[in-house]
Amino acid sequence: AIIDPSNDTITEINSLGPNIDEKSLKQFMRRFDISLKRAECMVFSGSIPPGVPADYCMELVKKAKDSGKMVISESTGDHFELAVKNGLLTVVKPDLRSKKEYMGETLKSLEDYVKAAEETVKMGSKMAILSYEIEGDVVATSEGVWLLKAKEHIERSHLLGTGDSFVAGVVYRLLKNRKDLLEAAKWGMAAAIAETKFIGKEFISIEDVEMCTESFELSRLR
Repeated sequence: AIIDPSNDTITEINSLGPNIDEKSLKQFMRRFDISLKRAECMVFSGSIPPGVPADYCMELVKKAKDSGKMVISESTGDHFELAVKNGLLTVVKPDLRSKKEYMGETLKSLEDYVKAAEETVKMGSKMAILSYEIEGDVVATSEGVWLLKAKEHIERSHLLGTGDSFVAGVVYRLLKNRKDLLEAAKWGMAAAIAETKFIGKEFISIEDVEMCTESFELSRLR
């Protein structure tokens, strides 16, 4: 990524990645099966390289869910939306950085985000988290919909790594209590804000996150 604090911009340069052949897919699946036995949570994140079919990703996610694992995803694309539609994801966080499009709809107003989050939960996910503008997130569970919004302005050039930190915060909290969904979202928000204190990706500490638990507002929308 190219970070330009003067113009408050981040330019990310991503390649498609190598083409994945059948042998590599089978090898990864064997490793996945072994790793799954040792894990409590699976994070399904990022893009899919060429050669990986959507149903392969579905198989990974389904195996994790059938094994009783939490499945948390920050991604985009057909493979991601297929998992959402089948209710296989515990927490859904669509990657809306490049396009404000989700499940075939263009998200414009706050109401669009609210409806999209609600529909995601109706399809079977425990929680949906949709980034809204630069400093906010719409969070939906079966108990309602909320808006988390940072109290202070966040520079665009400080956003690199915030999505990863948000997911990490959610995972950390849910591993302590799977039912504590809203608190997990709040912890994720605090982790994301903690990451914005740095330019570029940094390893933040629990103490960094705890210092940011009061750095955002929570308002109920539904």
